[in-house]
Amino acid sequence: MPETTLSRHPIRGAIWGLLFGAGLGLLLMVLSIVPLSIPTLIIYTAAATVVGLLWGMFAPAKRPKGAAPSAPAPSAPAPSAPPA
Repeated sequence: MPETTLSRHPIRGAIWGLLFGAGLGLLLMVLSIVPLSIPTLIIYTAAATVVGLLWGMFAPAKRPKGAAPSAPAPSAPAPSAPPA
């Protein structure tokens, strides 16, 4: 049975968390839900980056794309000799 290695993407998770945190912080400030301040934006961005990094490291990995490796076809049994 061939072994399948699953690859995880913690850097990709951190980048998406960084973008999500910055966007969320800016949205909350523009909508006046949180006070306008730089430390608030930094806290949201840092927290989302850490969550994205952890998600990229420990979340369930997807199956690899593409066709599954094919196993060799079973060989046909040898024909038996007719009874004498």
